Amino acid sequence: MPRSARTGRRVVTGDTIGLARVWDAATGELISQALPHARWLYSAVFSPDGRRVVTASEDHNRAGLGRSRPAGRPSVEACSGGEVRRVQPDGRLVVTASEDRTARLWDAATGQPFGPPLPHGDRVIRAVFSPDGKYVSTGSYDRTARVWEVATGRLVSTTAKHHNSVQYASFSPTVAIW
Repeated sequence: MPRSARTGRRVVTGDTIGLARVWDAATGELISQALPHARWLYSAVFSPDGRRVVTASEDHNRAGLGRSRPAGRPSVEACSGGEVRRVQPDGRLVVTASEDRTARLWDAATGQPFGPPLPHGDRVIRAVFSPDGKYVSTGSYDRTARVWEVATGRLVSTTAKHHNSVQYASFSPTVAIW
């Protein structure tokens, strides 16, 4: 793992003109080429090893996966069928939350789908991995949060309906209890 990623010395930013950039947190200096998108960026996050940046954009329904080093052009694109709203890397997989009423898992190396879509009754706002990477939690405008098994795509649980859309869903930092 690169020293700077391990120590939090890099910051990734995304902007409304569609550029993701990696900066040195201590000096503010740009340390990578921009990862370009045609439209607004919704999110940009580092992979756990700090070597890649995953971006979500409204440009042609894609999530980009690029290197966080200089010369890092997006090397993988994952199409989702609706605007990609959120991405969260988990080493070998990426999960996207989309306006097409699904969350989807993607192989980070190839950009190919991993398993079936994870459906909701309305747009999916949030999708996150459990700390052990075995589950994904999703939140939706359908006013539910759901937990899915990554290996099979099986729905594990659904919360009772909330009064409004579920904007956030996350796991506790300890190992899941299943």
